[in-house]
This record gives sequence, structure tokens and C-alpha cells, in this order.
Amino acid sequence: MIRLIPVFAALLLFVSGPAASESARIFTDGVFTDWDSLSPVYSDPSGDGSSGDIDFGRLWIDNDENRLHMCLEVGSEINIQDDNRITVFMDTDNDASTGEGWYGIGADVAWTFGQRSGFYTAEGRVVEIWHDAVGFVCAPTVTGERFEFTFDRDATPLDSYPLFWGDTLRIVVRDPWGEDVLPDAGDSIVYVFDDASLEPFGPLGMRKREERHIRFLSYNVLFDGIFDTDKRRSFDRILNAVVPDIIGFQEIYDYSAEETRDLVAGMLPRQGEWYGSKVEPDIIAVSRYPIVGTYPIGTNGAFLIDLGDDYEKDVLVIAAHPPCCGNDYGRQLEIDAIMAFIRDAKAGAGQLELAEGTPIVILGDMNFVGDRRQLNTLLTGEIVNTGAYGPQFRPDWDETDLSDARPMHTETPMAFTWQNDDSPYWPGRLDFIIYTDAVLDIGSAFVLSTREMHEDTLSAFGLRELDTVTASDHLPVVCDFAVETSAPLAPPASYASPNPARGGTTAIVFGRRFTGASKEVVYYDVKGRRVRRDAAGPEETLLMWDGKNSEGHAVAPGIYFALIRGASAEETVKVVYLR
Repeated sequence: MIRLIPVFAALLLFVSGPAASESARIFTDGVFTDWDSLSPVYSDPSGDGSSGDIDFGRLWIDNDENRLHMCLEVGSEINIQDDNRITVFMDTDNDASTGEGWYGIGADVAWTFGQRSGFYTAEGRVVEIWHDAVGFVCAPTVTGERFEFTFDRDATPLDSYPLFWGDTLRIVVRDPWGEDVLPDAGDSIVYVFDDASLEPFGPLGMRKREERHIRFLSYNVLFDGIFDTDKRRSFDRILNAVVPDIIGFQEIYDYSAEETRDLVAGMLPRQGEWYGSKVEPDIIAVSRYPIVGTYPIGTNGAFLIDLGDDYEKDVLVIAAHPPCCGNDYGRQLEIDAIMAFIRDAKAGAGQLELAEGTPIVILGDMNFVGDRRQLNTLLTGEIVNTGAYGPQFRPDWDETDLSDARPMHTETPMAFTWQNDDSPYWPGRLDFIIYTDAVLDIGSAFVLSTREMHEDTLSAFGLRELDTVTASDHLPVVCDFAVETSAPLAPPASYASPNPARGGTTAIVFGRRFTGASKEVVYYDVKGRRVRRDAAGPEETLLMWDGKNSEGHAVAPGIYFALIRGASAEETVKVVYLR
């Protein structure tokens, strides 16, 4: 959407600055390890603003074949979508005589985060722009001190005028409230697009890696949309492309579990018998396996599902839809209640007594658009309202945190799960699948966005380009899990996170066997050649590897093995390194 406004004049200042460009595959998912292999283009001095909480730190810039990416440190924990006036000015034609004169550049684009909008100038006209006009996406959606954001290189915000006119642009970032400017006043960042070839992204596989994997689908269908006759064919095609085993629906208000079960069975008749259960007002679980217990957690629901003799275990599925938007307090209460339910079920002290090692999957539209504590509670068990919901605990069966599946889009390096071009809010990651990785191994995981898929992929899965847009403003979130056997749990093993190491940096997290002991980590390539050796003290629980060898040079992308040696234990961790 655009709106014409009057052109205004401003003083042009002297512009200078070093050109800087690097190339890496950036994933807009709110995880910053992919940036760590790149050098910041600028590091702003600390405390150089006159007032306020914003104190810019480092700025990174990168691009791929489709997008311009930036990553910015803001100096304090904020919600980037609200209550700030941080503005990115971009001279996208590298011409100070065009655009609006701001901080020594001719700004063709000025994007203000807290207003969720900006201005674009072309041929003497200025228009107000929203996220859809420039393909703007920013992550994380929750509060933070660091954010990554991206613009579509092919965007045309006004008629046929492009967002980016050439291969060189100048950039200034300003916080008008605290008067912090990056870089220092009178200077600017000069960035030259680097179109060197990158390893292609995707498409991610949509099929199960193994038939025994159980496929979970989380889907907010937007006000009973799956029952809307105008949308039903899109939902039908989506379900037949995904072929889920267990579905957690949100926003089915006016229909029963039986009606929803029968609708799904009609769309997927070859999958056999289906079961359904509902927790009012809008949570419905539909499963190919019997639902043997339903437990309301306020307006959210826990469903115990019998996987049959082949899997030896039941699975506990918690489908959630906490309150939206500015209701941080209410959202935290509901997340606290969910975690208290899990704690008590594991201890046999609540509505449900879980057998040891029962897999737990939490899924749903979590509406995480505010305080990041809610997501932290869901992962770590750090309950905030302990007076009402009891003590904190370690939620996984091996006394560690739960894991976030973090599915990506199938054909673009994005992780958002909600998108509405008519909303002032840009696309965000609101829908999650969280799981007990002590007893579940993850397989395929993806977010389905048909608008971004290649026509060959759409055809192969019987989909149409606008299916997910037509169906709901939330995207289907899919994850496959392998359920381990009911053998006694071994002490948690060492692992690498993230893995694959996008950008080259990963943490080697030591298993319980190495607690309280000195250890060394020796890295080898696939040919058995030693790459590097590091040491860790008794109190260290992890060791960071920056993807460099013992000479300080970045290793080539590929598979590496980290051999961990302690006084009485030895483990090997495989690390996939991506540049």
C-alpha cells in the first residue's frame, strides 16, 4: 500500500564511507549464527547518543540473489515493532541529488521500525510505504537487543520505479529520540551488492524422510476458515500435500471435534480412521491414532495419543493459542500454566501421570509478539508466576531445555508463519513446534507458503500458488518426529547447536559425562585430518567453534567431527558447517 504525500526539502551534507560487501546465505529466522562469519560493516561507539535507551552497536549488511539483509544491535531490549523511531535511511541510487536529504545522503527510502512504515521517493514524488510494498521482514518478533531485517531487491514501491536502482547504496541509521546516529554524523555506509554465487537454498524436502516418522501439523485456520466453502478446496489441497498424522488446529470456534474429524477424513480418505477432540473455545486435535485423554489447560488443550504397539509409547500433544498482541501478562499466565501441567504430569502429581520418556510436543499459534520471556518459559521451564503455578523445572526428560523445531520455508530462507499484506504488521513467526529432544528425533520440518514456491513444486504436490494465502493468514507448520523406543534414558549426550552451523559458528555442548571434568575437543575433517584442538575447564558446559582451523583460517563447508575427551569419557559429535 502507498500514499502520496508532499515533497519536502532538506540540507544535504557531505557523504563519505568505505564500501563493504560480503556474501553468505542469510536465514531470516531471528537466529544470528549465520551473521557471525561476516565482519560488521560498522561498529558504533558506545554511549554516543544524547539520551534514551537506544545505543547502536554493530551493523552487518549482506545480500543474496533476491534480498538485501541487515543485522543491527540496538543496545537494549526492545520490541522493534513498537515504541521507537529507529529509522534506516537508504540512498538506493547512490545519488545525493535525488531523494530526500537526510544525514548527508539522498535518501530514496526511509524505513521507521516503530511506525511499521516508511517513505519512498522517486522522480520528485514521495509515497508512504508498508511492508508489503518493499518485501520487508524482520526477526525476531519478540523483544531483543539484536534484529535482522530484509528487503526485496525486486520491489517496485511506486509504479514501475524500483526500490534499488543500481548495485551501490548508502545507508544511515538514526534514533531521533536518543539522537544516536550510525555511522557518526556526516558519514554513511557504502554498500555494493555482491552477486557472487551462493550455494542454492532448497527446496526443502516436503516428504517424510522415513515412513515411520510421525508428522505433526500446527494450523491456525482463521475463524473456522476450513469450513468455508470458498476456502475448502485450498485446505483440501494443502492437507493432501502435507498428509499429516496428528493435527493441532486453532480458531475452530463454531464446529465440533466430530465435525472437524469428519471433514479431515473426507479430505484424506486413504489415511484410514481419524479421531478428534476439542478444548473450548477453539482448540481441536485430529489424529490418525486414538486420542485416549483430553485435558484442558485453561483455554489450551493437552491430548494424550496412543501411537499403538509399533511405537511402544504414547505421545502428549499440547495445542495452544494464547492471547494476542499487547497482552503480555495474559500470555505469560497461559504459558506458565502449560509448563506447570507438564511438570506435574511428569511427577505424577497433576491431571495426568506420564510414563517416563513419554514424548511431548507443544504446538500452536503462540502469538509471541511481545516479551521474549514467554518463549523462554516454554523452552526452559522458567515459570514467571511461581506463586500461582509453582516452581521452575527442567522440562525435558534428561533435565535439559525443550527444543524449538524452527522450521523454514520450503523455498526461501525465511521462518515467518504469519503474513497479512493488509495489516500494518510485517510477517512474523507466531506459530511454533516445541518438543522433547531427549526422546524425539526430528526429521523433515517446514513452513508451507505456496506463494513462494516454484511452479514445478506446486505441480508435484497438487498445489496452487495462492492456496495458503486463500486459506488463512497463518501458514501450515509441519514437523516429523521419530519416536525412540522405551529403553531407559541414557545420560544426555554431547551435541552441537546450531547444527548445521549456518555462518560457521556453533556451540559444542558437553553431555553429562563431562560435568565437572576438564576436557579437550579435537576437530577432524571427513578424511580424518586434524583441524583444530581446544580445551575446556571443569566448569565449562560448552565450547564455541567459529569454523576456523588452528591457523585461524575458515574451514571449507562440509562435515566435521568434534572428538570430546575427558578423564573417563569420550564422545564424537558430527558438525555440518555451512558458510
